[in-house]
This record gives sequence, C-alpha cells and structure tokens, in this order.
Amino acid sequence: MKTALLIFAIALTTASAAHMQTARAPSADVPPLSYVCPMAGDEDVIEDKAGRCRKCGMELKPIRLDSVWTCPLHAAVIKDKPGTCPLDGRDLVQVTMAVSWTCPNTDLDVVSPGTCADGSPMVKKFTPRAHGNHNPQHGGLFFMAPDNWHHLEGTYRDGGVFRMYLYDDFTKPLARDQVRLMTGRIITKSGATIPLVPVQNGRFLEAKIGKLPFPAEMAAKLKFKTTSPEHHFDFTFPSTRRNRSHRSRQRR
Repeated sequence: MKTALLIFAIALTTASAAHMQTARAPSADVPPLSYVCPMAGDEDVIEDKAGRCRKCGMELKPIRLDSVWTCPLHAAVIKDKPGTCPLDGRDLVQVTMAVSWTCPNTDLDVVSPGTCADGSPMVKKFTPRAHGNHNPQHGGLFFMAPDNWHHLEGTYRDGGVFRMYLYDDFTKPLARDQVRLMTGRIITKSGATIPLVPVQNGRFLEAKIGKLPFPAEMAAKLKFKTTSPEHHFDFTFPSTRRNRSHRSRQRR
C-alpha cells in the first residue's frame, strides 16, 4: 500500500511539473551570462563569473547583456541592425540592454529561454540598463558626470547659442525641478564668462555666447545643486552642424 501511494505521489509531482514554466538550454544566439552589481551606482561592475561585488560586497546578479539598435528618442523601438527610426526617420543608435524572457500576463522574468505553462515559447524581453545609452540625443557632445548618475549633452547652435541638456543614468531628460536647481557658466577660450540659465520650458540650460570661430572651444562649469561641487567639462565644436561624431574631454 505504501509503495502504491509513493508511486502515485511521484506521478502527481511529475504531472504538476509538466505544467510549470521550463527552461531550455540557451541557443547560440543567446548572449552569455554576465554578473553585475545590484547596487545603484555600481552598474559598471560586470564580471564573467558569480561572486561578490568588488565595490559594495553584495552578491552579483546574473544577467545577459546585448547590443541592440534603437531610436534616439523612442527606446521602445528595438532592432538588431543599423537603420532609421520608423517613427521619426532619425538614424538608429547602438545601446546596451538587458535580455530576459517572460510569459504573457505573468511577472516571470528569467535569464534563459524556456516554455510557458501553456506550452508556448517564452517571449524575449529587452530592458534598458543604467549607462547603457551614452549617445547624444540632440547631435551634440555627451558626458557622464563624475557622480556616475548625471549625464549631460552640450550643443553649439546657429546664432552662437550654447545649449546644455541634462539626463539621468538612463539618459532620460531630467525633470524641470531638477534642472532649476542647477547653476553654471560657460567660459570661452578668450576668457569671457556667460551664465547658464534655464530656458522658459525648464528642460535645458542655455548661454548666449555669440558666434565663435571654428573649432569653437569652451568650458562649462556646472553645479547640480547649490551644495554640490562644481564640475568642469571641456567642449570643442568643429562646426554647428557636425557635432555628433566628435567627443569632448572631461576633468573633475
């Protein structure tokens, strides 16, 4: 009798497992596993094996990372090769995203593909990652600030106007109230100092520095809050229209 009950219990367990999500061995097109620090601000810690974060000591988290192509202003568009954005026609930019798999109408989020409870294959999912997108959003020169959270982009526009756009660690525009906390100034090569002021919509800072000969060289001094240290960013613009492929220099 006990033997019969044991066999029955094993059969029930096997039948239940058949209805649960199951994982398959990753195929060749699945990115390799990496291990990252879960602490915000330590996203630069990426290892090839499990262990503890060398910065905060927390246990590393398994993740799969992949380079994909997306629209500069529409991150929901994901492509596997270069091209143009179907929404606004701009060139796609290459970013790093986390890859995982899920089942419809569930909270499932796993790092390996598998089968859902109804027998259908799991759905591939892309998730933006902090510091995964360091592409200019407005054709300017892009920086990550020394605090590893703020990001900024400077453009030098026709008419001699310097414009600074501010972003978070996901390269999303900062809220107006955060932009208004910032103070800064532009210093030209000749030594002229022009204040950076929020524009009317509060989405960016602007300084009217006038027309400069190219390459136009200038520095930005910026405080993210009144009590924050002042950061220094160097900009060199070869022209008002060809900023995207050029890099700038940063020093603390």
